[in-house]
Amino acid sequence: MSQELVLDTDLLRARVMNLEYKHLTVEEIKRIYIEETGSNPPTQIHVYHSEDFKSVNVNDSGFDGTIIHFYDEEKGINQMYNIARGSEIQEKDTWKPLDWAYNALGIFVGQSKNQYDDALRFEEIVAQKITEELKQKGATIELKKIGLGHSQGGNHSEMIQLTKHRFDQVYVRSPFQKTPQRSPHLLFSFL
Repeated sequence: MSQELVLDTDLLRARVMNLEYKHLTVEEIKRIYIEETGSNPPTQIHVYHSEDFKSVNVNDSGFDGTIIHFYDEEKGINQMYNIARGSEIQEKDTWKPLDWAYNALGIFVGQSKNQYDDALRFEEIVAQKITEELKQKGATIELKKIGLGHSQGGNHSEMIQLTKHRFDQVYVRSPFQKTPQRSPHLLFSFL
């Protein structure tokens, strides 16, 4: 049985992604869902923030993300939305320009993949946690995984899908892309 997406419009996804920068909560998700759809959201909503998992971002890469899990047995919904945050002007707890250093060294010249690794680790940890909890409850609805992201976060979601095929669907806004024109190392490899 195919599940209808909970966050089923570009506007609904964009509003949730925008609030991720401000530490998204269950209450905010419910409010936005009701405002956009006029109906109640799925009965169970859980929010996981990357900062709450000690094994994510162990190398101070600057990665930030949130995963939202929607579950509703009656409606046949079991969906995990992985939101990778885009570049921030200033990091929350440090003066270091971690996102912009990663943009330059990671995405532009391919010298770092720390944030990608942390995004992938976060997805693995939370997906396993959700799967184990649902198994203990005897849930039978298959978990559908959706990758979301803006700017640098869009790049993370796209790269995870391209390299690991972790998502059933990916939606990104203004993804930060690496092109041969931006990377001298890639230009030389084509010559």
